[in-house]
Formats: sequence, structure tokens, C-alpha cells
Amino acid sequence: MFLFDINEILITILGYNISYLEAVGTIFGFICVYLVTKEKISSWPIGIINIIFFFILFYQIRLYSDMLLQAIFFVLSIYGWYKWKKPEKGLENKNNELKITTLSGFHRLLIGFIVASATFGLYLFMKEIHLILPTLFPEPAAAPLRDAFTTVTSVTAQWIMCKKKLESWMLWIAVDAVAFIYYFQTGVALVGIEYILFFCLAIYGLFKWLNEYKGYVS
Repeated sequence: MFLFDINEILITILGYNISYLEAVGTIFGFICVYLVTKEKISSWPIGIINIIFFFILFYQIRLYSDMLLQAIFFVLSIYGWYKWKKPEKGLENKNNELKITTLSGFHRLLIGFIVASATFGLYLFMKEIHLILPTLFPEPAAAPLRDAFTTVTSVTAQWIMCKKKLESWMLWIAVDAVAFIYYFQTGVALVGIEYILFFCLAIYGLFKWLNEYKGYVS
């Protein structure tokens, strides 16, 4: 069980203690995102391992929205795994897997509205969660507004990534930019470093997918 306890330290670097829990989750998370930029279906099972470890990590450091986000990611990962492997007729790429497409202008506006309104609603809930569900969440959420934004935007990004939409990378760039700053502030430095790498990978993934998409429409 030492793998799942944030107090079980794997290594200390420059005074920062890295737990087995944080290390394993971070490594599998990075591998997962890298594989997504390459459109590899294997990214989904690798990502599920990352999800399990981060679910436990976020509960222990009281980032409750991030913890619940991992549960949603678990379901979406199963869905995305299936969608990429078994695309609808006419949406196959050269490997008979789901090809990259883009959202319509209307759906981009709709997603912007959903992200803004859902972020505000989740913020109102999360700042009171220790009062609403005191048994499960005995302490107040550490950062309810930031937590709400990254949760809502991440779910939205993951949902449209399941459908292999190019715009998913734009949302991930926004999430990663906010997240890496916050994780450094909360003392989870290894996760913060990972999100810097995620930010760079998201930019790389955006341009790589864009080039692939242009090949479909040219």
C-alpha cells in the first residue's frame, strides 16, 4: 500500500519529497499525453493508470474537484478508447481509426458558454462542499474557483478529445497554463513540472493534429 500514501517518499530532490504516489501518477500521465499527440490508442489504457493514482493523490491534498475529475476521466477514457478504435462510417483515417475533425462555429460558442456557466456553478458548490458533505470532505476545498475552472475545462477538453476534435488541444493549453502555476503554489512540485510539460505537449499536439487535419481537407 506504500504506493498509495503521499507520505511514503520515493526520493528527495532539492528538499522536495516525491512520493511513490506522485511519481507513478506523473510518469504515466506524461506518457499518456505524449501518446495522444501521436494519435496512439494505447494512450487510453496508459491514461487510466494515471487517473487512478491522481484520484488518490488529490484526495489526500484536498483538491476535491480534481479528485472528482479523475472519476469522470475514468469513464471518458473508456468511451474515448472505444470511439477511437471503432469510428463511425466515414470518419475513419488511413489506419481505420477515428480521424481528426473540427467543431462548427456554433459548437465553439456553445462550449465557451458551457465552460463559463458550469465553472461558476461548480465554484459555488465546491466552496461549500465541506458543509454539504462533511463526512466525505471534512476540510474546505483548497482553491474552489481554480479547481472549478480546471475541472470544467478539463472535462470539456477530454469529451471533445474522445471525438478527436482539434479544439480539444486549445482547451488543454488553457488548463495546463492555470494548473502548473497552482500546483507549484500548493507544494506539489512534481505535478507542477508535469503540467509545464503538458503545456508544451499540448502546443505540440495542436500543431501536429492541425497538420494531419489539413491533409484530410486539402
